[in-house]
Amino acid sequence: MKTRILTALAAIVVILIPCIVFMHTVVLPVILAIFAAIAVHEVIKATGGKNNVILALSCITAAAIPFLFHFNIEIPFMPVAICYALVYFIIMVPMHKKTTFNDVITALFATVAIPSSISIFILLRDVYKSNPDTYTKASGVFFILFAMFCAWMTDTFAYFSGKFLGKHKLCPNVSPNKQLKVL
Repeated sequence: MKTRILTALAAIVVILIPCIVFMHTVVLPVILAIFAAIAVHEVIKATGGKNNVILALSCITAAAIPFLFHFNIEIPFMPVAICYALVYFIIMVPMHKKTTFNDVITALFATVAIPSSISIFILLRDVYKSNPDTYTKASGVFFILFAMFCAWMTDTFAYFSGKFLGKHKLCPNVSPNKQLKVL
């Protein structure tokens, strides 16, 4: 418990405060790009991806996506997605013993889904631009803090409800202290 609290406090000081202070600068997409690249790397490695070329390409692409949102760069999604998928499959062919179809699909999905989801913070930040009569710059900060608060509260509730109400271990290898109460 002490470790969780210290980790949360460190996250607030190191991540949340700089994000709020530099919310309307290029620092926010830089932080989001770092998170996106780390998250994509972790997903690909956790699913058994061994192709370092695909891993590097996925991390670089994941880091670029928050900047597309920040600078409001629109790309034709389908043609770019098809070309991007073809590049992955072209990489897979000569390394077919080391790279499976599942590795490629996982990398493609993670490369698009994770940074796009993380980049929602930029859309929340810029809500005042699309609806200037309704929202202000402060509204974007509120929406981001509210989204983070909701995520933290649901995780906290899941932890404590599993710890105090659960009887059977749900998934001990992933989260050893959470339990499931079977009615």
